[in-house]
Amino acid sequence: MQTELRPLSVKGRAWIAADSGPVIHLETNLLGPILSIDLREIAISADYAQAKSHSLNAEVWLPQFAVAYTDYAQRRMIIEHDFSDFELFSVQTRETIGKPREP
Repeated sequence: MQTELRPLSVKGRAWIAADSGPVIHLETNLLGPILSIDLREIAISADYAQAKSHSLNAEVWLPQFAVAYTDYAQRRMIIEHDFSDFELFSVQTRETIGKPREP
């Protein structure tokens, strides 16, 4: 399978919390159609919210809701994603390198 790269020009806006700095909303839009693959439009909007893990004493900002609008190959699609019940976890590993066993 051969992969073909195509340039993609987008514009966007980000809403950033003035008091603490994380991105709370993000929007992107395709600047122009890509006619060679019949892609007319892509617009994505995402809301972010704080997710806390009490067991790890950690806080991260993750997508809470996202919607994508696409006009591709004469089909218009609206796809919504609702994210919830995040689980934060930690994994620790240890590597020990030794001589191989002799047969």
